Amino acid sequence: MNYARSFYSISLACAFTFAIASCNKNKNTANTSGEQEYQTADIEANNATAENPENTKVMVQGDVKFQDTMFQFGKVEEGVEVEHIFKFKNTGKGIVYISQVTPGCTCTVTDYTKDAIAPGKEGQIKATFDTSGKGGPGGVMNEKSIDVSFENSITAHFTLKFQAYVFTKG
Repeated sequence: MNYARSFYSISLACAFTFAIASCNKNKNTANTSGEQEYQTADIEANNATAENPENTKVMVQGDVKFQDTMFQFGKVEEGVEVEHIFKFKNTGKGIVYISQVTPGCTCTVTDYTKDAIAPGKEGQIKATFDTSGKGGPGGVMNEKSIDVSFENSITAHFTLKFQAYVFTKG
């Protein structure tokens, strides 16, 4: 009986230790061997060969800085379309691209910069919110989000949000 209880306790302790150790892995930390870790884009861009082992093509990434990621429309009458333009700047050294813009609701339509955004240049994401059917006599708070993904940016994903307090007409 004691043997079974000891075996159970040891097994449980091992499972707990394994679970904790596997959850602590962070792909953004340095490895313990002191070697440099590479991103997938760096590996794909590597032009080293057996004859010329030095990689001369290193990916230069941009980075994106938004002026605001949250906007409040305030009080809005139901049935009105309101819009806000989220502006950003490429603060990195490489070109960035918007790869995907996904509104969280069909009541939100987006338009965005489709061209490459060079270092130091700006881009934008326009959000248009249709308030039809979103209000009430006392007003209804609506919070919507837009997921934005970038290519070749150090910060690859942002969630933009806006709020509107929608009142019915009258």
